[in-house]
Amino acid sequence: ANMADYVTSPCFPKRYHQPWIVTWVFTGFAYTLTFLGGWLADTVGNRFWTILVSLWIYLVGTLLLVASSSQCGPDPDQLVSGLYVAGLTLVAIGTGGSKSNLGLFGAQQYKSSGGDVRVKLQRFFHWYYWSINLGGTIAVVGVAYIQNHVSMLWGYVVICVFVALSAIVFVSGRIGKFYSSEQNSTQDFRRRIVAGLLEPSTEKPRRPTQGIMWSPTIPREVWKLMRIFATLIPYYAIYSQTRTTYLFQSERLRMPKGSEVTYISVINNLTILLMIPLMVWFVYPRLTTKKIR
Repeated sequence: ANMADYVTSPCFPKRYHQPWIVTWVFTGFAYTLTFLGGWLADTVGNRFWTILVSLWIYLVGTLLLVASSSQCGPDPDQLVSGLYVAGLTLVAIGTGGSKSNLGLFGAQQYKSSGGDVRVKLQRFFHWYYWSINLGGTIAVVGVAYIQNHVSMLWGYVVICVFVALSAIVFVSGRIGKFYSSEQNSTQDFRRRIVAGLLEPSTEKPRRPTQGIMWSPTIPREVWKLMRIFATLIPYYAIYSQTRTTYLFQSERLRMPKGSEVTYISVINNLTILLMIPLMVWFVYPRLTTKKIR
């Protein structure tokens, strides 16, 4: 949301006032790089270090955004757009490395926690995504307000500070030895899944594989998941376009006094913030009591 505001503001060279293109390219680039981030964590590096390096790359990117917005003036030059594009590129790289690994890293901490790990993981992912959307809501509302009522510069300074704080908090968990150092490689696991998908007759009996319990039914379960995920591709292709379209349509609405058009984009986050507690505290328990899985 604030990206579209900045690209169409007087701070940015008018020839590059194309918020749709900037938003779509950035989003596509960031999501594509999640594959690279996951691969690096599984093969080349450690998941903790992959996340940490990605967060620092993210931080450098936000510093470039701050530098770009600091050049805001009546006649912006190529330096403003150059710093901004360089910053967005680094932010996309940092997003790809961290986004693909944070959830897995959190789930990894429950492997040796004892008790019902499955229930603990369900709770973790429920509140993990709830926290993501809470942060997104605060960022959209807060940063948009600062950029429109204070200055573009201070809006990006706030983003930069909170990215730095997130890296510090993440590292503090390692310093305090709160994190599990175990990390199973998934390479052999992936090879067995691919072999099972291509040649089901070569499936072997259940046995541990590098700390992961293997089952001949896993390839069939993967096929089911692939069919579900296939339906998400066209959904998100359309949804990603409407996010930007709705934002610019809202600029033509008579918004309540004191509100910003970017607040429209927070409706999705608010819906998730309401639905997760509703499902976890009310719907799922009632389904469980009726033995509905």
